[in-house]
Amino acid sequence: MSTLLAIDDRADNLVALKALLRNVKPEYRVITALSGAEGVRMACEEQPDVILLDISMPEMDGFEVCELLKGKPETRHIPIILLTAYHTDAKSRVYGLEQGAEAFLSKPIDEGELVAQVNAMLRLKEAEDHLRGEKDELEQRVRERTKALEQSRRQYQFLFDFAPDIYCTLDSANRIVSINQYGASYLGYDKQEVEGRSFLDFVADGEKDIASSIVEIARGDFSRRASGPFQLVTHAGNRIWVALRANVPQRVSEEESEVLLILHDVTEEQKVLTALHDNERQLRTLYENLSIGIYRSTLEGKIIFANPALLSMLRCESLEELQSGNLQQQFAYDRNEFERIIERYNSVSGYETRIRRNDGSWIDVRENAVVVPDEAGETQYYEGTLEDITEKVRTEKELLVSERRFRLLTETAKDAILGFDERGRLLLWNRAAATLFYLDDRQERECACETLFRDLHRDDLFRFAGIQKAQADSTQVLEMTCMRSDGSEFPADLTLSEIESFDRVKVFAIVRDISQRKKDEREREEALRLAREALRVKDLFIANMSHEIRTPLNAMLGFISLLQDALAESLDDELEEYFRIVQESGSRLLNTVHHILDLSRIESGGITRQRSQLDMVQLLESILKELQPALLEKRLTSGLVVEDANLVVHADRYMITQAISNIVENAIKYSERGGVIVRTGKTDDEVYVSIKDSGIGIGEDFFPRLFAEFTQESEGYTKKYQGLGLGLALAKRYTELNDGRIEVESAKHRGSTFTLYFPSADALVPSTGTSTGTGMPPASPRSGDRRQD
Repeated sequence: MSTLLAIDDRADNLVALKALLRNVKPEYRVITALSGAEGVRMACEEQPDVILLDISMPEMDGFEVCELLKGKPETRHIPIILLTAYHTDAKSRVYGLEQGAEAFLSKPIDEGELVAQVNAMLRLKEAEDHLRGEKDELEQRVRERTKALEQSRRQYQFLFDFAPDIYCTLDSANRIVSINQYGASYLGYDKQEVEGRSFLDFVADGEKDIASSIVEIARGDFSRRASGPFQLVTHAGNRIWVALRANVPQRVSEEESEVLLILHDVTEEQKVLTALHDNERQLRTLYENLSIGIYRSTLEGKIIFANPALLSMLRCESLEELQSGNLQQQFAYDRNEFERIIERYNSVSGYETRIRRNDGSWIDVRENAVVVPDEAGETQYYEGTLEDITEKVRTEKELLVSERRFRLLTETAKDAILGFDERGRLLLWNRAAATLFYLDDRQERECACETLFRDLHRDDLFRFAGIQKAQADSTQVLEMTCMRSDGSEFPADLTLSEIESFDRVKVFAIVRDISQRKKDEREREEALRLAREALRVKDLFIANMSHEIRTPLNAMLGFISLLQDALAESLDDELEEYFRIVQESGSRLLNTVHHILDLSRIESGGITRQRSQLDMVQLLESILKELQPALLEKRLTSGLVVEDANLVVHADRYMITQAISNIVENAIKYSERGGVIVRTGKTDDEVYVSIKDSGIGIGEDFFPRLFAEFTQESEGYTKKYQGLGLGLALAKRYTELNDGRIEVESAKHRGSTFTLYFPSADALVPSTGTSTGTGMPPASPRSGDRRQD
């Protein structure tokens, strides 16, 4: 059954094509794919006989799919018929055939033409498959014949070149006539670099005479099978040990003959021999320098060997001095028990005693010894070790003293100390614990830890103690509810410590009553609650007062404007100035109330963000246009520099406008000459707005309070610049509420530069090439655009 693959991005086209083919040729098996990528995958997996490929498809059109299929070895032999309703011109047909297609059909498809083309493609594929099979069969026969012809020659050459030994032929002058590939590679050369050179060139210095003698002996004695070893030097400078394994004469002429040497690498054998010698030397060094005394003695107790450590331990200058008597005299203690043990068990392990040294002093020792039998199994002599454990014995005595001191310390400690065994039973407690838990000697001493600590099981006791032991550099304190013997409870801090050995005690618990601390914490939390309530009342008061002030103030400003318009014809310059002063003062007061209200809303969390797509250039143009009268009044210049296109942010328009406006207004306020330059552009994932002024600048000591509320660098009733100090504080709050940040560069009398960074809308919402649905037109390119107001 022939398989046809139809590729089209429209499902209805595939259904129609599949129905058409089944109607005409029901024996066809038709499979479909809805995209170019899926079609390529199915062609590789299904290996269809013919591919029907639509040209007009998204992502990857039919031409690209055809080129991709014809470029793959596994699909290049499949005939492709291109289908199209649009690309019917001769240029498109030529292009499709150049991409590898075998046929081209226009839509709507004629049933007869389609069947004819498919049958033709099937015949074409069948012919190609047949020819390809014959070609493969012929190539296989040629390869087999060639392989048979080359096999015998390669076998010999392989044996010579890659035999795991160095094969080299020498002439009468010991020049290398030939060398196998393995030998040359083993020495780190190519064959051409070795052949023709003297064999002695590759022999290590100091070994040339030995190697020359071995070669001469081999040249005269062909029965020689092994000789050496001597050292060869590789190209990398490494030395290898080789031995003459065999030599074979080769007659060149009556006057001259060659000799074939087979050299075997014995480097590893030499390393083993060297290692054995080194081990013997190391053992001797270890034996001589071991800190533990080693001895060998006869059955009669005569010491026949002692290492330097033993002589030093016994304060003897020599072995002869130690051998002045038997073991009992030499070690100066009764060895009867020792001898009984070693005769019964053939060894003694960990036998501790005291011995007297040659200078009359005593030391504590631990002795180990074994019986060394002869070939008949009879005891030949004893070998043993003596370890000076005087310091260990002293330490153990000090430990006993330390334990007594520990007991005294626990009794005088202010915190309760409790000791538990491996089953979690209480074994001991100090005086503070008795007072805290109401314990006395008449009670059951071995009570479980669950009766003292609520919700603390025995397993938890050891688990927390193990964690504390592992974290030796820190102390883990558990807050626990403890229970007294009378049933009352109290909160406490619990510290657990696991110890190696202290009688039967395995875990110590230190308990500190924190009832007073808990009471203090509750009082502190209540004070914090009252403070927060006071802050809320303050915010509510500010909001209400701002509202009560702003409402009549708006009415006053409105009526003053109406009154000014009504008296416009009769106003002289003095009255005009009065009206201007009243309006400016009212606007300033209204702006102050507005800032206070906004700050109160931010601090109380009552402000919400209404995010939208904002064109930063349009926003900056609007702000500068609104502030143009203030710039003209102070005779300041202004400019907008746009350094990139498509400067769009996803933020709250009101907040962003207020943040930038506050900084620009500050720039105008604190500048007496020069101007204000606003620059905007884009980094990798941020849109920035930089506001640079030529004002008075900011002192270095004021930077920590720059964005604090109600602060200005010049303060008091005599300050030069008016305001409450809320502009920058609100600008920072608005910027951070929109996931932005502010950077400042300034120096006194050199102006200031405030730079605001906002996440780019491109970084937040991946572009799809379609409208975002916001109704905002796409930003036009403004790269390099400079505007002066």
